[in-house]
Amino acid sequence: MSDAPEIWLCPHCHMQQNVAALGFYAEVRCPQCGTAGHVHALIANYKVESVLGIGGMGVVFQARDLVLGRPLAIKVLNDTYRDAPERIASFENECMLMAKVRHENVVSVYSAGWARGQFYIAMELVDGRNLELIVKERGFLLPSDALEIVRQVALGLQSAHAAGLLHRDVKPGNVLITQEGQAKVLDFGLSLEDAQGTSTEEIIWATPYYVPPETLRREPENVQTDIYALGMTLRNLLTGEDKLPGEPQTLADMLVSKKTLARMESLAPHLEPELCRLVDVMTAYSPADRPASYDELLVQISRVQQALALAASPEERARRRRHKWLLAAGALGTVAAGLIGAFIVALLSPSAVIREAVAAEMVQWQELDTYRDAEQSLMKGDFARAEKLYASLSSSETEPTLALSATLMRTLQDVVSGRSSKAGLDRLISISEAPGMVAPAGSRTYDNLLAFVEAMQEDTAQADERAGALENHMLRFAALVLLADKYAQLGDREGADERLDAATVLIDEYDAEALSEKLDEYRTLLPRRLKKLALGRLKENLRAGRLNDARMMVENLMQQKLGRLEREEIRVLDEAAALMQLVHAVITRKGISARPASCTPAELANHARALQGKKEFPDEVRCLALILQGDYAAAFDSDPYASSPSSNEPFAVIMRDWKKRLEQ
Repeated sequence: MSDAPEIWLCPHCHMQQNVAALGFYAEVRCPQCGTAGHVHALIANYKVESVLGIGGMGVVFQARDLVLGRPLAIKVLNDTYRDAPERIASFENECMLMAKVRHENVVSVYSAGWARGQFYIAMELVDGRNLELIVKERGFLLPSDALEIVRQVALGLQSAHAAGLLHRDVKPGNVLITQEGQAKVLDFGLSLEDAQGTSTEEIIWATPYYVPPETLRREPENVQTDIYALGMTLRNLLTGEDKLPGEPQTLADMLVSKKTLARMESLAPHLEPELCRLVDVMTAYSPADRPASYDELLVQISRVQQALALAASPEERARRRRHKWLLAAGALGTVAAGLIGAFIVALLSPSAVIREAVAAEMVQWQELDTYRDAEQSLMKGDFARAEKLYASLSSSETEPTLALSATLMRTLQDVVSGRSSKAGLDRLISISEAPGMVAPAGSRTYDNLLAFVEAMQEDTAQADERAGALENHMLRFAALVLLADKYAQLGDREGADERLDAATVLIDEYDAEALSEKLDEYRTLLPRRLKKLALGRLKENLRAGRLNDARMMVENLMQQKLGRLEREEIRVLDEAAALMQLVHAVITRKGISARPASCTPAELANHARALQGKKEFPDEVRCLALILQGDYAAAFDSDPYASSPSSNEPFAVIMRDWKKRLEQ
């Protein structure tokens, strides 16, 4: 990279900065006015438009080819490795290897080169999602979906192997799923040409859960190495598991974990035996026990897909339903009873909608088994398993009553585990608003759940009433805990305690000691959560410019049990808000802003620039705005008196005092 200066001109205040040392698409902020922008957005004939992702070693940008007009992805090494010769060599090798492969299930390489002293790869931009994120969001995938994805990945890897390559880092994070459901393998950064056999690197970069035993032992690697990682990927897709038991830290412990890996049938007994055996064969400790080639693997995958299709045929589904009916008769809870009752009614006097729902096989007894399994796991204290099972049911493809019930129970776990309930409530709303969603069974439970979700968005008093209408005790328990959390968010400790008391009475009827203990933990942590939520509302009011509301909250906050730093932060924010209110009064008197005192700090800072008076005043207002937005570091960096540490100007004294109080 050239040592010659490269000047960036701030579009707002025209201050100049030398940005020669910055990398591609680096964010730059004007130290004078705070205006932000990006520099070095041109790589060869590609214009960078945004950052797609940042990995351990690389950064991927979305860009546009200015010659061909097509979108694409650009990959470069991140700042840590861009000057490391061994990483650059590996990066170039990745490009060379990927260029050899042309297959619909492999991300294509368009070109490569050097720009600004960095090697880059221009490749296909996939309109889709990372498989790892999909699994984290859903918990795990349906067996048929998981197996089809693995089949496509195997085809892509087979194509790479035909070109003489081993991938060596197969995992969900290196698979993209397009909008049409097509899988595409990417990131051949750890690849080897098959003839080399063994990596000479001292560091093993692959993810422990997916890395094969022979790689850990530094033994020769072959096609069965990638098949092992693909098998662990299938295991992850089916169970959500992504860590070895005990999370071993040493190579020796990792090898022991891999040698004693639990068989798939014991980990997921609800899956088809043929599918469990396939996972076990692919992840066999010894390479010799795995499929010897992709041809052999694809034949085995095809057989399992046929077995799953047979299990899902109308005749087989009918046989399984009859069997489940006999097992479940008289032994199911309210949700199950609702499902059975509505199903019988549908058969006796079906409306057009019910007939359509039944014909579409929307009532799936395997889902009911999964729900019951999740509930038992929750009551026994196996919260991780319960969460995964509930997550598998929290989708628009699940029978609606079970989908809403499972999502409510999943959100309960978020709350009692100290996590935010927002994501769970969003999921509930999303499922309840799914277009064309009809509950062919359990209609009363379904309607009551819908009413509760709707009330939670608008009226807590009505939500109380709707929670009481839920006949299933576990669902009512979950609803009460969510309501308690809602009252906590509103700062109503008494309201939260009342709902928790009612929830405790309900759960005490069950032998669910672990869940009761979890609820007690939540109750113990409630004061701290209330304080955290109140502090969050204070800061949100400040950021939104609701300075009066924020200052009214300060007195109540200061009466709570606070740490010294928390107390000092609240005092500083209150003082900054008071100063900003004076600034607003001046701006309003001068007729510059007709807006009320709800101007955001950033808007006030902009209005202040129109004031006549001493030059430093807008910079002082900008500092206040940054303080109120919680960006203390930037506020102190932009202090106009920072270069005069002994200045007696009032604002200089205030800023020194605030900095001392916030840093102690």
